[in-house]
Amino acid sequence: MKSLHLFSFAALASVSFFSCGSNSNSADAQGAAAGDSTAVVYTVDASATKLGWTGSKLVGGSHSGNISVSEGSIEVANGNIVSGTFTVDMSSLTNTDITDAETNGKLVGHLKSADFFNVDTFKTATFVISGATVAADSLGNSHSISGDLTIKGETRNITFPAKVSMSNGMLVMMAGFQINRTDWGLKYGSGSFFKGLGDNVINDNIDFTLNLTANAPAEAPVAAAEEVK
Repeated sequence: MKSLHLFSFAALASVSFFSCGSNSNSADAQGAAAGDSTAVVYTVDASATKLGWTGSKLVGGSHSGNISVSEGSIEVANGNIVSGTFTVDMSSLTNTDITDAETNGKLVGHLKSADFFNVDTFKTATFVISGATVAADSLGNSHSISGDLTIKGETRNITFPAKVSMSNGMLVMMAGFQINRTDWGLKYGSGSFFKGLGDNVINDNIDFTLNLTANAPAEAPVAAAEEVK
């Protein structure tokens, strides 16, 4: 698994985001889906979907917040996830742990600046699913999701575990993962690239949590409650 961290203003700190690898069965599954009349495209419910981030300094506390998934879709054929694409609105980035409005604003502003996400130029980030395999683990995850994450014009392929279920025309995906921000050129405050930062070093890794809901079109056949294969 890879990692990523989104960071801080001055001596504050942090943020985060996500993504995936490839599935040996994904090409066959996508080929089958292309000509499969039973394939269903689930549309992400942005209002019911939450992407959370947590970032930290090497010494000191951490900061957390949310980023909105503005749109997305997941294609399912014969009970298998075969593709998907998601758009994240980087301008929606918020902090939820700093109560002082001025300090909160400085942190969020710094994260949106050219030091980090450069939101004025790169308004969105994207994630494109390239594969999904059944991979149950002791934490309750059911799948391994793979795909390409693009941030600030840089694309990296990563993989993360997820719990996926589908019933009554609704698909739910829950996941927790990390990415290394420097893989996307986000090097500000990184001890891996700069010396002499002392207690101001910001961790390269950021933690993400995803709780995603997507709905099938009204005319799609409604499957009985089941785990997505």
